[in-house]
Amino acid sequence: MEKWSGLEEKLAIAQRSRNKTQVKTLHAKIANRRKDALHKFSHKLVNRCGEIYVGNVSSLKLVKTTMVKSVLDADRGQLKTMLDYKCAHAGIVLRKLTRHTSPKPVRVVAVCPSRGRKVSQGLE
Repeated sequence: MEKWSGLEEKLAIAQRSRNKTQVKTLHAKIANRRKDALHKFSHKLVNRCGEIYVGNVSSLKLVKTTMVKSVLDADRGQLKTMLDYKCAHAGIVLRKLTRHTSPKPVRVVAVCPSRGRKVSQGLE
């Protein structure tokens, strides 16, 4: 269960009652919690792994499919940006793979030196 799922119910109630200030506040809380979760996830990934490979998936193209809500909730672009600067700061290799450089669709894949294996994460 996501950390902000309880806020979505409150947000729906506030939107139905047309309470604009409460809607703004709840949107800000949800955005901050998502950003915090992405920071923690990217920090853990960079600290744990020696190489990170990210698939070059266009979120704008995925928005036109039936998975619109899950695509927009995932914040793929923000995660890639965080991984860019965190990997550069830590000296970790970050490679963005395209359809031409990878035979399979790639999600976020990290190579952990301590475990000596690839760990695939749940974001495309």
